[in-house]
Amino acid sequence: MCIRDRDSTSYSFTYKIPDKALEISDAILRQKSKVSVGDLDGKICGQFVYAYPPGIPILSPGEIIDEDIISTMNYMANHQTKLNIYDTILILD
Repeated sequence: MCIRDRDSTSYSFTYKIPDKALEISDAILRQKSKVSVGDLDGKICGQFVYAYPPGIPILSPGEIIDEDIISTMNYMANHQTKLNIYDTILILD
């Protein structure tokens, strides 16, 4: 979770590290489909999802998307943290 400190120039950032289903190299080579952010629970991520700031990955290809990760992404999107996705994400077929 990303929380802006009182001075508004720094952030505290913690989140659950997703479980890995596949190595990144294997996931990148697999077929992918676009799926609505609302339908991600239990799917395997097919792309990097970054949060800015601080610019670190929330998800990497091959990681399992669960309710905690979805909650973190929703929280960030609603609290001045930009994600490199809008309303769809690539998942593995």
